[in-house]
Amino acid sequence: MHAPYYLASKLVQEIYAAHVAMDRGLRLVTLRPSAVYGPGMSPRGVLPTFARALLAHEPIELADGGRYGVDMVFVEDVGRATEAALERPVRGAFN
Repeated sequence: MHAPYYLASKLVQEIYAAHVAMDRGLRLVTLRPSAVYGPGMSPRGVLPTFARALLAHEPIELADGGRYGVDMVFVEDVGRATEAALERPVRGAFN
């Protein structure tokens, strides 16, 4: 399972960026979108895979018994969040 390494790399990146921002007096905003979906996504992604199975009246198989949860966010909402982070005087991390 690669998730712990991936998540650790994200945390290290945030710590490094916060240090650089503080050292240089910069405003830092970190956006943490979870699972982004929408136009242009891979046809092998979870939503297209589930949709194909449902349309074919096939069962959906959940890995690891469905114990892993994820927050889906539409790609246009990520764009709006990015725009808001650039236009507003906010700081910090946003999930």
